[in-house]
Amino acid sequence: MLYPVTVILCRDGKVDWSYSNEYFPLKYIPKGYFVRKESIAYDYFTLQKGGQVGNEVQTEYDMVPAHTWFSEDYKCPRDTYLYEQSIVMKNYNTVLTLLWESEF
Repeated sequence: MLYPVTVILCRDGKVDWSYSNEYFPLKYIPKGYFVRKESIAYDYFTLQKGGQVGNEVQTEYDMVPAHTWFSEDYKCPRDTYLYEQSIVMKNYNTVLTLLWESEF
């Protein structure tokens, strides 16, 4: 079975690169896009700035508004939600984020 997904790598609170497979309806996240506070990834960069890098960031997935990541994509409806799961890589000051469509 094929799944629509997007993978995003953020470094220092900004998008370094992203990739949406052909089944995912949204595509455009500009390089350098600042991670928004609605995302799980934002928590890591906020804690890091506050000198609290040792604190845990949510590891379970959660629903976020699609415009949290795709606000620059003209195809992004305001009422769409996605699942987000983020993996922190502290040694590289990066967060790897996986997005997939919700059933709602």
